[in-house]
Amino acid sequence: PTVLQTLPAEHPFVKATAFSKYPLAIARRKEEEPRPSSVYDLFGPGEPVTSLDSFLDGEGIVQTDLVAWVTLGKEHLPRTEDLPLISNFGTHFDLLPHNRFPVNAALSRPKRQSAERN
Repeated sequence: PTVLQTLPAEHPFVKATAFSKYPLAIARRKEEEPRPSSVYDLFGPGEPVTSLDSFLDGEGIVQTDLVAWVTLGKEHLPRTEDLPLISNFGTHFDLLPHNRFPVNAALSRPKRQSAERN
């Protein structure tokens, strides 16, 4: 996993940042669940405004629109070369197929026909 939760599950900050328990969570998409956390959650961490835990309610996900909640870790050890902008890098993730085809599709393309010359 890219993120590891080091606080115990009953800690108030874990309740406020429930997404930190899951590197990847898949849930049914709902209009009333636009984001898994709120900026207000850290003001009352024991009682979050919204929580990813409430999104993962055991509903079926077959033949429905899904949302993937991806948690990415970001750790940076500053160095002199980074100054004056310390947070000069970002994070991202890629969705890439794995073993989609039995062989490399580029290797099994048809041979090119050469043009006949007179």
